[in-house]
Amino acid sequence: MSEIGIISNPHAKINRNDPEHNTLIWYVLGNKGRFEVTSSPDDLSKVCRSFAERKVDIIGIIGGDGTIALTLAAVLDAYGEANLPKIMLLRGGTVNVLATNIGIYGKPRDVLSDFLEFFHSSNPLYEMRVRSLRINDHLGFLFGTGSAVTFLEDFYKNKTSAWGASRFFAGVVADGLVGGRLTGQARRLTQQQTIHLSVQHQAQVRELEFRAPTLLASSLPKLPYGLNFFPDLANTTQHAEMIYSDLDLSGFTREVARSLFRTDKKKSKLSRISFSEAHLSFEGASKYTVDGEILEAPDGKVHICLGPIFTFCSPYGKILESSE
Repeated sequence: MSEIGIISNPHAKINRNDPEHNTLIWYVLGNKGRFEVTSSPDDLSKVCRSFAERKVDIIGIIGGDGTIALTLAAVLDAYGEANLPKIMLLRGGTVNVLATNIGIYGKPRDVLSDFLEFFHSSNPLYEMRVRSLRINDHLGFLFGTGSAVTFLEDFYKNKTSAWGASRFFAGVVADGLVGGRLTGQARRLTQQQTIHLSVQHQAQVRELEFRAPTLLASSLPKLPYGLNFFPDLANTTQHAEMIYSDLDLSGFTREVARSLFRTDKKKSKLSRISFSEAHLSFEGASKYTVDGEILEAPDGKVHICLGPIFTFCSPYGKILESSE
């Protein structure tokens, strides 16, 4: 019988908003698994090593994308790539893009209850394999620069809710569609930067230099707000993809708006590249984001390559059909 371990980030949005939330999770879990609250990276490492020693083979995570990335890095360090446990995402963070990509919605206590009910039935949990990315010294699934960083900085500065962020996003798109004549936010968010890019895929290397407001790289099909920029990644773990655009403000914003409703990438005017490894160089120090965390490359250089594959389990069905 598999053993379950739950790791909760006390700083996750749901725990900040409800100080009794972890007690509720402990009550729901009961004697069906181990429950740990980790307040620091050291705590997280110790818990993951303890889980590995006890051969815990399903680890649940309460928190958003940033918490998940840190936890998976600690799990990888404790277990080793050849012996990784299965992962169940319980949500609970400010940003929950990874959970959404694999079809996990709802409050952590409800998701955990569904997991436990399904786990103890005669039906096996659905499993999905997802490729991670190594971005400089960080593990994650989504990378962005330029506009992506500026948007997140505004979001964190205003400390708004997910609904408030959605309204802000919609306002930026509307402003961009009319060339920045409404509020000027879109023009500020889409300042172009020079990017030198070296990408490798299937033994081929390409060298590119261009100016663009942002470059996004992902091993997941969907970005925040349901932007289905990378539909092919629902069916493979063999490569990641990146997109960028040298369109003007209105053209770039139209592509973003269309991506909310369109899955046919052949009609897209965004430049798309499949890759297994990429080197990016910017003019001077540059900020970038990994799974919602804002980081900085002091030398203006970012290295991205394929990371380990993690198996995520769900009681709700199989959303991703990743192949070997």
